[in-house]
Amino acid sequence: MKRLINKTMLTKFALCACGVLFSAAILINIQLQSKIAMAAEEKAYLRIISENTPLYRTPVENGEIDNLYFMLPQTYFVELLDEPTSNFYHVNYQGVSGYVLKTNLQRVYATPQQPYPANITFQIEGVANAIIRATPNKDTGAYLGIIPFNATGVEYLGSISGQQAMQNLGTIWYYARYISFEQGALVGYVYSPLTTQIPVITPNIEELPVTPLYNADPIIPPELTNPSSWLLIALISIPAIFLLYMLFKPARKGKTKRTAPQNALPPPATNYPLLPPHGLNYPNNPPQPYNQLPYYKNRRQELTDDFNF
Repeated sequence: MKRLINKTMLTKFALCACGVLFSAAILINIQLQSKIAMAAEEKAYLRIISENTPLYRTPVENGEIDNLYFMLPQTYFVELLDEPTSNFYHVNYQGVSGYVLKTNLQRVYATPQQPYPANITFQIEGVANAIIRATPNKDTGAYLGIIPFNATGVEYLGSISGQQAMQNLGTIWYYARYISFEQGALVGYVYSPLTTQIPVITPNIEELPVTPLYNADPIIPPELTNPSSWLLIALISIPAIFLLYMLFKPARKGKTKRTAPQNALPPPATNYPLLPPHGLNYPNNPPQPYNQLPYYKNRRQELTDDFNF
């Protein structure tokens, strides 16, 4: 009975321990999946290290106007979209997707607080509306829409040298984004002499690491490359295996110890009290121990026979 109680308690303990370990494994797996998802969603950035870095429309080093968006500001950043192919990175700059030569960029291994110039806007100057075009050319650039002369908050994205639309007014065009209720979002080129001067773009002085702080593979979080993590996994696994072994280990083979029936009489003794005999012929039936009486002797023999089966 005592052995049965111990085994029952051990079973309960093993089940509870396995439940705790299983819950811990689920929690670790959830955290691991979360880290993998965060690593997959984490953006990669590259710093613009060269002055007058062009953002190309195609991965071809062609300086024609039709293949350029605008010039990128030095010291700021672009977001990496795809792994590099040939000599270009496929990047995103403030919602504009294009290509930049590798030699003009430097990989950083942290997220910048201010990847792009902030709050760089302008307004249309004068009494005439400004036309926003698909290319920096008033003759061949497709018409996209109109920016009213009193419009403010036109977002500046970059600048490029294009056609001199007006005599002696220069060749600079702004690549801008303008949102209006009537026309929606317009993104294209505006001739800069028709606008107010943009604010000065100050350099970005953030210091970010240029070498990976850990294994840069997004599939394996850095925590799992640490030897202490494998030690923790081993410490969790070994007790679970031991408890399962103790729970399901086979019983020892051996001779089963038999116990006497609960109603068995005690063994004979020599100090039993003397009892008077049955019947009235006392002189012929002297007193004798009760275990020697005929009824008791027969009963004891029956119990002995039952036990020695």
